[in-house]
This record gives sequence, C-alpha cells and structure tokens, in this order.
Amino acid sequence: MNKRISLGAAVTLIIVAIAATFSVTFVIAMRNFDYNLKQVSKRQEMFEYITLVDKDVRQNYYGKINEDKLREALAKGYISGIGDP
Repeated sequence: MNKRISLGAAVTLIIVAIAATFSVTFVIAMRNFDYNLKQVSKRQEMFEYITLVDKDVRQNYYGKINEDKLREALAKGYISGIGDP
C-alpha cells in the first residue's frame, strides 16, 4: 500500500510549517529585543547619573582635573562598588 498525499495537501503543509517557523522565530526575537531594550534603558539611567555628577563636579571644582587620574579612580570605584576586590 503506497499512500500519497495530493500536491495541494503538500503545499498546504509546507505553508503551515513556514508560518509556524516564522511565528516562533518572531516571538523569540521580540522577547530578546525587549530584554535588550530593558538593559539599554538601565545603562542609560546609569550614564545619565554619571553625566550629572560629572557636570556638577566640573562646574563647581576650582582646580584642574587630571583626566587620566579621574578615569583610573572611576574604574577603581566602579569595581569596588560591585564588591569585587
């Protein structure tokens, strides 16, 4: 017994498989995009805060700022702030 499916049924199955693949891929991509967008928003808030502090310090500090020392201290403070020795 050799069972064959009609050409119309085969094309329909292929279209359904393509639609299902597209739908699953789209849902996964949107979840990934939403997650990444939230991470960017969190980082943006942090950088806005750092920018605000930097602006305030530069406006009110009367001495000359050593940019190299500032960058080094910023990195050390960042590492210290997350609890990494």
